[in-house]
Amino acid sequence: MSTVWEAVEYLKRWPSKRGRHYRAARQHCLDALDGLRSPRAAQASFITAAKTAGLLL
Repeated sequence: MSTVWEAVEYLKRWPSKRGRHYRAARQHCLDALDGLRSPRAAQASFITAAKTAGLLL
């Protein structure tokens, strides 16, 4: 993924359990699209959610 929009689209198809890290990543990505949060912060949140879900090592 190279954009926040792509991350949001991926989060819509999240393949595993949707816990608090997923919810935070989704909100942070939406906030970044609205200019309320930096893309870098959204990326960090997405990575945390993916690691927690076992999607990244």
